[in-house]
Amino acid sequence: MSRILGLDLGTNSIGWAIIDKETNNLLNSRMRVFKTSSKQNDIKRKNNQRAITSLNTISIISLILIVLNFENWQFWLNVTLTSVIAKITFSNQ
Repeated sequence: MSRILGLDLGTNSIGWAIIDKETNNLLNSRMRVFKTSSKQNDIKRKNNQRAITSLNTISIISLILIVLNFENWQFWLNVTLTSVIAKITFSNQ
């Protein structure tokens, strides 16, 4: 009887399962979810807010530099768009 061990390692959980390879039956499985404290959530939220504020500043400065330094407008537009995408990513977490 050969078996397959499947592991799922997440940021807040660990899971595993054992499957019989010949019959494809699930033999055993477990999952453990780790709770995060509200203090950790507050720290993460504060760090995300700082990152969003920094990205807002970078976006504004980049847009000003597009106007002032029109020769390199593509570079500064790329910097602006990258900071906007990062800002959207942070705000969706």
